[in-house]
Amino acid sequence: MRKLDKTKMLATAYKQWLDKLEAEGKSHPPYKSSHEFYIDVVANLLWIQDGLCAYTEQFLFDSTELGEENWIEGKYGKSKFEFFGHLEHYDESLKESKGWLWSNLFVAHSDINTKLKGSKPVRYVLKPDADSYDPFYLLQYDFKSHRFLPNTERELDLQNDILHDINVLGLNYQSVIQDRKAHLNILTEEVRLHNKTLVQARESLREYFTAFEMIVKELKLELVQ
Repeated sequence: MRKLDKTKMLATAYKQWLDKLEAEGKSHPPYKSSHEFYIDVVANLLWIQDGLCAYTEQFLFDSTELGEENWIEGKYGKSKFEFFGHLEHYDESLKESKGWLWSNLFVAHSDINTKLKGSKPVRYVLKPDADSYDPFYLLQYDFKSHRFLPNTERELDLQNDILHDINVLGLNYQSVIQDRKAHLNILTEEVRLHNKTLVQARESLREYFTAFEMIVKELKLELVQ
C-alpha cells in the first residue's frame, strides 16, 4: 500500500465546488455515481494512484488516459469510462454528511469495497495520503505466505491497529494474495537467476510495488548489472 500524494489536483471544478461547500459549512449533497463530479473525482484519483487500487495495489485502469491533456477547464474530457473499481469512502461514517470530501475518497478494487470493507471502521493507521504514513515503517511482508504483517519493531498497541486496518482494507484478501503471489514469485525468480536486473524488474512492474520492494529487502536481492 503505497503513499499517495493527493495534492495533484486536476479536477479543479470539483475542488472549487467542494471548497465553497466547506467554507459555507454546508452538508454535502447525497453521494451517488450520477453526480456531476463523480467521473472527475474517479479520473483524478486513478491518475494519482497510477491506475491501481489505493489499498491492494491491484491494477484497475491504464492511467495514461487520465493525464492533464485529457482535462478541459477542470473537468475530465469523458463523461464515463469503464474501470474495475469503486469510488470508496475511507471512513464510512463520513459518507452521509461529507460524502464528497476529497481527503476521504480513494478508488479501490470492487471486491475490496463490496465483499470486504463495506462500512467497517478504520483506525486511521493505514491511510495512504496521510502525512505520517510510511508503509516501510508500519508494515512488513512475508514472502512465504505473501501476506502483509504489522512491523514487529513497532509497539504492540500500534501493531494491533495496523493489523486491524490490514484486514479492513483487504491487503491480505485471498484473491489478492493469490494474484500477488503468482505475479511476484515469477519476477523474483527472474532476478534471482539474473535473467533480469532489479532495474529491469522494477520497470516491468505495473502493480504490487510495495510488496516487491519489501521482498527485495527481505531476500537481500542484489542490484545485478
